[in-house]
Amino acid sequence: MAACDAKHSLRTRLLAARRAIAVDVRQRGSAGVVSRVLELPAFQVARHVVGFVAAPTEPDPRSALAAARARGACVYLPRMAGDSLRFVAVDADSRYAPGPHGIPEPDGSSVLTDDGDGAVILVPGVGFDPAGTRLGRGGGWYDRALAAHPRAVRVGLAWDVAIVPALPREPWDVSMHFIITESRVLGPGVPVPSARRESPA
Repeated sequence: MAACDAKHSLRTRLLAARRAIAVDVRQRGSAGVVSRVLELPAFQVARHVVGFVAAPTEPDPRSALAAARARGACVYLPRMAGDSLRFVAVDADSRYAPGPHGIPEPDGSSVLTDDGDGAVILVPGVGFDPAGTRLGRGGGWYDRALAAHPRAVRVGLAWDVAIVPALPREPWDVSMHFIITESRVLGPGVPVPSARRESPA
């Protein structure tokens, strides 16, 4: 089976598996995911934290983003721009509008640049494997966006049912350093970045 056919089959199966998770189980699971994010040393020292607006069947990172903002980190959310994905800075006063896929996107002009160490990007995905390979929705938006921030720590968020032994891989696929589920932390890992702690302006 060609890689694209294998990915399509896996995507269909994994999306069905996460839709089958009961709402209350997803709520408890999100709390477990967030607790492990907060314990990640790279997250604790990150000066820039990119999150996402979760779909109803995805782990919800909002409380992790709130914790990052409370300690003075800059927080960003994705916004589509043509066939590109940009990470736009947000705060309590940010305004949002539905994006091309119906997911709220921030209205702002300050975007994450590749400023070296000190950035953590929380990444949604349909599936992951323990080696850090990610299966997205097939558009390649995150792979292109992540490739523009090669020094950021990439953290995939998923349910346990989204973890498979191995995923098909393409040359352009960008791997995760960590995958966090409601019960565990997986992935090859990276050293904690030498981020400089800075006081909020």
